[in-house]
Amino acid sequence: MADALRLFVVALVVLPLLPDRPLGPFGVLNPSRIWLLVVVLTVVGWVGYVGVRALGERVGLLLVGFLGGFVSASATTLVLAHRRRSDRAARGVMPAVLAANVATLVQLLVVVAVAAPAVAVRLLPAAAAGIVVLLLEIAWTWRRGSGDGPGDEAGDEPGDEPGVDHDAGDDPVARPLSLTATVTLAAVLVVLLLATRWAAELAGGGGVAVVALVGGLADAHAASVAAASLAGTVITVDAAVGAVGLALAANTATKIVLALAAGGRRFAGELALLLVAPVAAVAAGLALVG
Repeated sequence: MADALRLFVVALVVLPLLPDRPLGPFGVLNPSRIWLLVVVLTVVGWVGYVGVRALGERVGLLLVGFLGGFVSASATTLVLAHRRRSDRAARGVMPAVLAANVATLVQLLVVVAVAAPAVAVRLLPAAAAGIVVLLLEIAWTWRRGSGDGPGDEAGDEPGDEPGVDHDAGDDPVARPLSLTATVTLAAVLVVLLLATRWAAELAGGGGVAVVALVGGLADAHAASVAAASLAGTVITVDAAVGAVGLALAANTATKIVLALAAGGRRFAGELALLLVAPVAAVAAGLALVG
């Protein structure tokens, strides 16, 4: 009930009061849209809570990983990694994080197809290769039950108490909302938005690849659409495809950093190793059509 009241305040009290206009340096900070991310994250937490309770821990987390990936794969990675700190919530977390990456590639194709169909056609083989590899890894991690065993803590650092989620209490599944995790990600994205705009200011019109690389740290889809929309006019289709690849690579790095911050070194290391193959598959697909 306490978390439900917090969700009510976050979504229906705070959000309507925030100004919906560009503010801050370069005019890139929109308080309403930034807080909307916090609302989305709290809703993702509730979807995971209901899914885990209704379908069981592993199936429920896989569902929230895939669906949450369409909203924000980075945010979903953070939420799931936060759960991974508790051995009770560890089951099914890694397949769910991989499922969020599947959603990223599917959504990327859709949004780029709207902005520039020619770029989407060139991206299709690479995205398909990445999705196939991710699905195989999901099946493998699901079968081996990554992190299911007691004491297999992915995030235990020196000074951490094994098996304890300090935000969630004794039962992490009983806490659908973590404002600490959501506000932290919102703060990270504010910094990345400023960095993206600053890079654009330095790079100018000819620095699309640099802008896509930096912008991908915050949002691969936004950076990809920005580059794709210039294809055939300001830049070539090949340059736009390359920029999309850089945005995806940068966003993958962001997910690993968030996994490290929320889930610990072991979890982030395992995720990084698992993402090597799909990243290589996407890179090979881009090289073949280049």
